Amino acid sequence: MSIILLSVGMLLTGCSEGEVGEITGNPDPIYPEIYRVEPEAVPVTGGHTLVIYGKNFRKNAGNIVLIGGVPAHLSVYDREKIEVITPQVDLSMAGPQEIRVYIPDDPDYDVTYHGFRFLSEPHVVEYFPKTLPIGGGKVTITGKSFLEGATLQIGDIEIPTRTIEPHRVLEAEIPPMKAAGSFDLVVRNPDGMEAALPKAMRILPATSGKLVMTAPGLPVVRDVSNGAVVGDLDRDGLDDVVILNDTLNDAEAFNRLYINMKGKSGERFPRFEDRTIPCLPGIGRVNTRSGALEDLDGDGDLDLALAGWNGSEHRAYLYRNDGTGCFTRMTDLPAPSAALGFTDLNGDGYPDLVATGREEGENRVAVFLNPGTGALNRAPFNFALPQEAGMKAAALELGDIDGDGTSDILVGFKGDRWGMRLFLNRLSDNGGFTDASEDWLPADEGTTTNKIVLRLASEVFQTPDEPLSLFVLLVPTYEVRLYMNTGTRLVDVSNENMPGLNGTAYANLEDIVATDVNGDGYTDLIGLGKEEEGYFDVGDYDNQNAIYLNRGLGLFEYIPLCGLPYACSGPSEGSLIEDDGRALAIGDFDGDHCPDLVMADALDQDRAYLNRLCGVDAEAISADPSLGDTAFVDASILNLGLPGIGFNSASVAVGDVNGDGYDDLFFGITAIEKNGVIDMEAFAEDQLINHLLLNDRQGGFIDVTAEAIKGQKNTLTNEVKMLDTDHDGDLELIVANENTVQLYRNMGDGTF
Repeated sequence: MSIILLSVGMLLTGCSEGEVGEITGNPDPIYPEIYRVEPEAVPVTGGHTLVIYGKNFRKNAGNIVLIGGVPAHLSVYDREKIEVITPQVDLSMAGPQEIRVYIPDDPDYDVTYHGFRFLSEPHVVEYFPKTLPIGGGKVTITGKSFLEGATLQIGDIEIPTRTIEPHRVLEAEIPPMKAAGSFDLVVRNPDGMEAALPKAMRILPATSGKLVMTAPGLPVVRDVSNGAVVGDLDRDGLDDVVILNDTLNDAEAFNRLYINMKGKSGERFPRFEDRTIPCLPGIGRVNTRSGALEDLDGDGDLDLALAGWNGSEHRAYLYRNDGTGCFTRMTDLPAPSAALGFTDLNGDGYPDLVATGREEGENRVAVFLNPGTGALNRAPFNFALPQEAGMKAAALELGDIDGDGTSDILVGFKGDRWGMRLFLNRLSDNGGFTDASEDWLPADEGTTTNKIVLRLASEVFQTPDEPLSLFVLLVPTYEVRLYMNTGTRLVDVSNENMPGLNGTAYANLEDIVATDVNGDGYTDLIGLGKEEEGYFDVGDYDNQNAIYLNRGLGLFEYIPLCGLPYACSGPSEGSLIEDDGRALAIGDFDGDHCPDLVMADALDQDRAYLNRLCGVDAEAISADPSLGDTAFVDASILNLGLPGIGFNSASVAVGDVNGDGYDDLFFGITAIEKNGVIDMEAFAEDQLINHLLLNDRQGGFIDVTAEAIKGQKNTLTNEVKMLDTDHDGDLELIVANENTVQLYRNMGDGTF
């Protein structure tokens, strides 16, 4: 026993037989130590498991762990390991941070570690533009967790950025690029963390030409169409289309349902399949004049409302969506049919229906309240509308005009001096609507209203306030008017903000829609030219489709929109127009988050157009209005060409040469044309080479021949093939010429 006492350095004093002695002296304290931590870096977002390895940790002794001075939650610990959940910290803490383990009441139990870092984890939400010329230009990136000193890399060029808004908005000036193509866009923070978007930036060659490839659009059906509604009906992330037709006067017509098939069964481009017969039950013979989509029953699917004249009365027809884009009839009820829309009028969270037009020989506004089930009930609200002979309620728009948080009602009229009526929502006060037209609307000028569009002032005038402003299409003078909301009145600023656009032939419009055409954050207008006497006058731009481009501060510029049926110049002058476009609708058909168009046509087939102007700077559009030639491309047309060169090809091979999952094209060339004539000097000038076009993953192709294929000689090619000859997973190019066969080996990235 004495040996044990001595071995531990204990001295028993003052003990009589049978007593227990006390320990005297101060034993050495046991200090904790930290050897390492795993991982050595985690994002500032928090919630990550961090393991601290060391020795002499005390279990159940009140350990506190601080990371950069911020407490971490302990989950598991013993004498040699402590596990914590990292806290969420401010982005400013990205970088090296101290880890401290201590017990507050024991000054000897306190240890720090300096080999740990918080990471920034940047994220790109949006960038503009998405296309740049090879000469470079300015790029703005919006996202989160950007650090001061971040860089932007496009391809192999990395340049510094300038902070526009801390942590959220960056700007960079891209220098001239070495080659055209689609390149990765990478934002890299000083701590090494980066956000990468593969093949996100398209660099156009110096002689880009108009190179577009689209796939079949809407089916060729020649109904008498009055309009269209657009929305994602089958919840696949892409918009579908319902065409509103006159089935009263055309016995063979139906309202038609077109489902976007992109992504289904390998479809890579927008193609619309007619699902009318199985999925959109008919409503009999009705001249369908208006429609709208909304989730009436709260199940997450867009339901459908149509309205029209059946020969004896105006009615609304409601459809329930089963979630796949197939509809069943819910009910139909008497209602005006010129225009309708959904909004939550009474603040209960459920969309209500508002309709306007003629009913029982009168101009009326009808309100149907939704109890939450989608079973709409007509409310007994009174709206004092003018009833002069020949005057018809024709337009409707819903929005919070007076800024009280509730939706108000705007009605437009055809055929008389009274262009509009404004009814302010006062359901929370007196249970009804108040006619505020005299106080709020500009003085009547004897014009009639065909279309009303509301947009936030911040989207039109670049102002921080939120009141709604109006675009109003007035006929028959065909003027587009712009009203700015002052908070107490709508003020006409058309002459100041739309100089030169009104009182001219090219303001002769049938319909107008408001959308951000080029993705710069400001609302533009797209006008649908009005068919008149079946002819087109190029000199006066009569019947002309147009983009009214917002240059900022609500200043609009006219850009001819030649991609729609009415051409801008050339052989079309004086020619008969077969199309009679009646209405436009906006949607995203190819998943690029850019607004595409649907045109409802009264004579020819309805058409879908893909946006090719998104990402192009307003300055570039203003400098080159010819960009309107290809701003919107008919999705039913295949238009494929080589930039800056005419060619006669004997063969084409299709395959994914650069491994991005999209098929590319390789053309075998036999001759080159200049101005429609075969160029006999091309062979002598070493120009007769085959061409490789890479898919830009946006519906088009880019000629990369010069950069991608080295060592081509003048040849007269008979056939080209793509084949993986060395079994490395990449496609090689095989060329059969007049006298030789050539093999071009793929280096793994689409270069040969």
